[in-house]
Amino acid sequence: MQKKRQDDADRKPATTRFPLLAVAVVGGLFAALGVSYWLLGHEGVHPLWLIGVAAIISIALPVLRANFFPSAKDCTSEYTFHEKCLKEQIRRQIAEKLGAAEIGRLYSRAGTFRDSAIDRCRELIHADPARNDPELRFALLLALARIYEHSGEPGKSIQHLTEAIDIEPHHFIANFRLAMNYEWMGDNPSAVLHYRQALGDPDGLSRAMEKLAVAQMERIRKGES
Repeated sequence: MQKKRQDDADRKPATTRFPLLAVAVVGGLFAALGVSYWLLGHEGVHPLWLIGVAAIISIALPVLRANFFPSAKDCTSEYTFHEKCLKEQIRRQIAEKLGAAEIGRLYSRAGTFRDSAIDRCRELIHADPARNDPELRFALLLALARIYEHSGEPGKSIQHLTEAIDIEPHHFIANFRLAMNYEWMGDNPSAVLHYRQALGDPDGLSRAMEKLAVAQMERIRKGES
C-alpha cells in the first residue's frame, strides 16, 4: 500500500484547467479597450460611456491578477473557500443518502459536531450503505478525521484521512489536511509526499492552490536545511 501511495505521489501533476472566468475576463478586457479606443476617436461621446469602460477595466485587472499571479492572501482565501465547499458537500452526502435525521444526530444546531458524532460516524462507516458507496464513505471518513483534528488527535485523524485517500488518491483537500496532520506529528517526509500528491487532483487545480501546495513543500525543505 505504501508503494502504491509513493507511485501516486510521483505521478506528474494533473494539468491545471484554464479558468473559464479568466477567459471571459480577458475577452471583456480586450473588448473594453477596443470600445475605449473607438470612443476616444469620436467626438461628442457621453462621459458615462468612458466611466463604464473604466469600471470594467478596474474590475477585470484584479480578477486577472488573482487568477494568474495569486498572492499569499489569495491562496489562503481560496483554500478557505474550498474547505467550506467540502464541508457542505459532506453534509449533503449524509443528508441525501442517510436522511436529514442523521444530520441532527451528527451536528448541533450551531453546525458543530456533537459529542456522540465519533461513535456514530464509526458505526455509519462500517455499515450499509457506506460500505458499498465510496462517495458516502469518503465523506464520513473526512468528517471523522475533522472531529479528531478538532479534539487535538492528529494520529487518529491521519488514520481516517489515509482511508479516505485510498478512495480518492489525489483529492486536494484530503491530501492537504493529511499533510498538515503529518507536520503536526513531526513527520515532514510524509507531509511533503502528500502535498505533492495533492497536486495530482484529477479535477484540476487553480494557480492559487498549486502555489499554496508548492509553498508548503518549500517551507518544510527550508526548515530542514
